[in-house]
Amino acid sequence: MNSIKKTFSLKGKKNLYFNNQSDKNKRQRTDSKYNKMNDVNMYNADNNITSFPSDGKQFEIKTSRKRIEFGSLEDLNIPTLTLDFNVEWNRLKNAMDAIYYSTPLFNSLEELYMLCENLCKYNYAPQLYDNIQNVLKEYLIKDYKNILQTIENNDFLISLSSLWTSFCKKLVMIRSVFLYLDRTYALKEIKIGSLWSLGLELFKINISNQPEINDKAIKDLLQLIELDRTIIKMYIDLNKYPEFEKQFLESSTLFYKNESRSYIDDISDATNHGQLIAEYLQRVETYLNEEVERCNFGCYNGYIDSGTRKSVTSIVENEMIKNYIDVILEKGFDHLISSKSYGDLNRLYSLVNRVDLLESLRIYFCNYIKKTGSFYVMDSSKDSIMVQSLLNFKKDLDDVLKFSFSNNEKFVNTVKEGFETFINQRQNKPAELISKYIDNKLRQVKSIPEEKIEEIQERCMFLFRFINGKDIFEAYYKKDLSKRLLLFSKSINIDLEKSMIAKLKDECGGGYTSKLEGMFKDMSISKDLVSEFNKNPEYTSRIGNISLYVNVLTSGFWPTYPQSNYNMPKEFLECQSAFSDFYLQSHGGRVLQWQNSLGFCILKADYPENPKELIVSLAQAIILLLFNDHDVLNYQDIASMTLMNTKELKKSLQSLSCGKYRVLIKSTEGKIVNESDSFTFNKGFESSSRILKINSVQAKESLEERKTTREKVFKDRQYQIDAAIVRIMKARKTISHPILLSELFKQLKFQIMPQDIKTRIESLIERDYIKRDPSNNTIYHYVL
Repeated sequence: MNSIKKTFSLKGKKNLYFNNQSDKNKRQRTDSKYNKMNDVNMYNADNNITSFPSDGKQFEIKTSRKRIEFGSLEDLNIPTLTLDFNVEWNRLKNAMDAIYYSTPLFNSLEELYMLCENLCKYNYAPQLYDNIQNVLKEYLIKDYKNILQTIENNDFLISLSSLWTSFCKKLVMIRSVFLYLDRTYALKEIKIGSLWSLGLELFKINISNQPEINDKAIKDLLQLIELDRTIIKMYIDLNKYPEFEKQFLESSTLFYKNESRSYIDDISDATNHGQLIAEYLQRVETYLNEEVERCNFGCYNGYIDSGTRKSVTSIVENEMIKNYIDVILEKGFDHLISSKSYGDLNRLYSLVNRVDLLESLRIYFCNYIKKTGSFYVMDSSKDSIMVQSLLNFKKDLDDVLKFSFSNNEKFVNTVKEGFETFINQRQNKPAELISKYIDNKLRQVKSIPEEKIEEIQERCMFLFRFINGKDIFEAYYKKDLSKRLLLFSKSINIDLEKSMIAKLKDECGGGYTSKLEGMFKDMSISKDLVSEFNKNPEYTSRIGNISLYVNVLTSGFWPTYPQSNYNMPKEFLECQSAFSDFYLQSHGGRVLQWQNSLGFCILKADYPENPKELIVSLAQAIILLLFNDHDVLNYQDIASMTLMNTKELKKSLQSLSCGKYRVLIKSTEGKIVNESDSFTFNKGFESSSRILKINSVQAKESLEERKTTREKVFKDRQYQIDAAIVRIMKARKTISHPILLSELFKQLKFQIMPQDIKTRIESLIERDYIKRDPSNNTIYHYVL
């Protein structure tokens, strides 16, 4: 190893730059959300029930004023039991009998609930469930025998309806006693699900599916429908239909008024408002469809004259939508849109449109956009994902417009209104982050398909349209574009770069992109210059076997860069001198200024296993070339030999000794470079790659660069404010301070504070552009 020769040779010295200084029907109330004991409401079995759930996942109790509510089980003293299942089951069986046959209970509901809980905790849940199933089956067998005795009566349907209503009421009461069993065992272990589902299934098997009951019920129902049709036709033929219609509409109004009030009361008391609103809208749609079918006289299911259709559907719309539009939107809109329930949103849109209240829906839509967008923009801790979050938000809104709101033009404009409002709540930052986001995507052209990047550009342009700080965007975009062109020239996609410039030009005009277009022009001219230089042996002979590439940058087009003066090797100095002589020979009178901070080189490093090519910055190259003549160098030695400033030297040494590719070995551990450290050439460095890129430190934007960019924009804004004030004063001659502020806010395209305007006014007064009125300090006169 001692015989290894450490050699860094210049394979290609690239990009030594200099400036040319010239001129975003089912109400499913799931058991898992409603099975908390705090929410269990126990009711007397004799209270009235007006509606029942449509499936086994839901139940609803309508009662009189009697109501007993229980608190948390932790507050109850549960007795320690020596359990005898048969004894305890008899107590629960007696309670079920009392509920089903409406006799007094001998135990409180609290005791019954705790008894069920204790049985479940002692692993008696399967036996308890089977016993309940058998008891319910016994009840229904008795009910079947009783209803069978009325099968020949004219009021059979009334008896069947009464049985169904009574059974549902009692089943709800029984289920509340065994709620712990339902929640911990039935819903998780039993295929049929809750006790409610079990009860319905048993009723179907033992009552409704019995041939005698089923056939009789269907036959009587069809007779009733036919009777309805006959009587309605009689009223129509006798010209007495209006009398029926009047009472029919009054009855319908009362029904839907009570129905809507019942639903809305439940929604107001519940916690899952959004889900219940979705179910409510489905029920309204079902009611409307039923009324339309009912009013197709002569057709299947139709027995009301079609002339009544408009009146009765208007009743449904007014009673169930129009009268409760604020509650529906307040309780349900945010849930529906955030959960991407496009079908429910479309149903809401259609129903609201029927009552001409789309403006109310639009206002809630706009408020939602502003609220959600503000959350993304104002949270500084999530700046790294702000732009992506806004783009995702915009895509979600586009889906809402497409699938739910029929791309209604007013709602499309509402999206634009919302974005314009919230994206400017945080001054300047969104503009900066949008620029950085585009820069990041344009650097990944090798890993992202070209079509995808085009799409991203289009979506980013939507955000760009609404930012007030377009000058901030331009400054950062120009800074990032310069690094892409100078440091990543081989990996960028010029077509995509020019496509983005064209989009900005279409949006803001040629003046906005003139400097950006000038940067591309400089790159093209530089390519031709280097080609001419390489053909001239008078100059190429001076640089030997070094491959030189220079970009000549017009200072007015490119961002300003800090000057970096290094003590460079003579080979580097000769390269600069040769190109300078070549350029000035044909461009006399121009001043050339080399930008060493942007230069990078490709060094060939001779390692024992295999040689490597290191892509490094000019500063890194100067440091590495020192180790051709030295085995070990301390920090002070390197500083004196290179004459680099402390910040740049430490950054370069850190990237060489603490980064991914450690071609130098630092004497101390850690990633911080200290002035007491010494550095050694890493003879044992290994990597599977032949070409190693170490100059990524150049592409990263430092806090100092970001601050400099921002300060330059603010300085340029001062000139714009001055020009706007002078322009206004020249047109008005005399103007008051409030009117001047109003005019400035109209003309300037960025946000500005009144205090900043006051400062610029004072500056213009000092320079004799304007003056104050001697008798009124709030009035200004233009100085001719």
